[in-house]
Amino acid sequence: MRGGGAERVSLNLYDYFSSIGEKVELVIFQKDGAYLDLIDDQKITFLNKNSARSALPNLIKLIKANPESIFLSTKREINIVMGIAKFFSWKKNVKLIFREVNPLVYYNFFQKLISLIFVKFSYSFSTHIIANSTGTKKSLLVNHICKESKVTVIGNPVLSKEVIESNPFEKELVIDDENTIICAGRLEKQKNFQLAIDIVHALNSSQINKKFKMIIYGMGSEREKLEKYIEKKGLIKTVSMPGFSFDLLEDIKPGSLFLLTSSFEGFGNVIVEALFCGLPICAKYSDGGVEDILKNRDFVKVIDSPNDNPNDFLDGILELSEINLTASKKDEIRELSLNYSIESIGKKYLDRITSV
Repeated sequence: MRGGGAERVSLNLYDYFSSIGEKVELVIFQKDGAYLDLIDDQKITFLNKNSARSALPNLIKLIKANPESIFLSTKREINIVMGIAKFFSWKKNVKLIFREVNPLVYYNFFQKLISLIFVKFSYSFSTHIIANSTGTKKSLLVNHICKESKVTVIGNPVLSKEVIESNPFEKELVIDDENTIICAGRLEKQKNFQLAIDIVHALNSSQINKKFKMIIYGMGSEREKLEKYIEKKGLIKTVSMPGFSFDLLEDIKPGSLFLLTSSFEGFGNVIVEALFCGLPICAKYSDGGVEDILKNRDFVKVIDSPNDNPNDFLDGILELSEINLTASKKDEIRELSLNYSIESIGKKYLDRITSV
């Protein structure tokens, strides 16, 4: 429950299943994390383990003790261990559903070889796989992890009914006159925030009349590295990193536009959240949520920049920054996000996992 997208999806599905009367139990490795305070139900098992690998004996016991249950695993490293746990439990008929969250991307050949061996072995013990985007599904098939009939594409459950109903746009909107670019996500290599910093530097170095600020929400292992890079670029007064936001929808609402620079993105909950807040979006192209969620609209710019050239993004961002964000325009932008409510996606999950 440390604040990532996968953890948020797990919690949203757990809440949905509980709300409709399904008997559901949430298994968590450690009793910590940003989302822990959001869980108020007592049907939680804490394994008190630092990693999925160290929890293998516990997971084997869990499967043996619940052979009639359906196990939904929501993260690749957990999927791998759950497949191994099923193998050692000798419970061949237990239903094991894997959620795959990202295309299979590796940074060197040795890492790829070892990982694919474990992924292919463990995933062979799954009953079904739910990929969060067409790009994620394509990655599974290209790498020969499973047959196409074993994979279903279902997007992420992001927006609750309460959030949707309690957040109308006011007629008199507070317009951001500082041209604030919003970014959000884990501060990790995948999210490619150094490119975002390069983009705002390039914008403010170009011969244009407006200046931009940037806010990057999130926590992660690259925070110190990014802070040093911001200082090196002379952007201390331009780029701020306030940390993890417990109320991201409220925090990003006043922004001018949202920028996504991820090298790859299985789905991208923040895309849905930014759309819900009525923000125009400029996104670096990648398979996954960028392709599935973002359609051809005047408030969307998808930039194919294989070499991460910040100049590739400038015209698109400048065009988006000229949009007059009236209440009706924000409602039009929000419309794209409503396909990913917890209720509609939760029902798709339930229909799929109970039918295999």
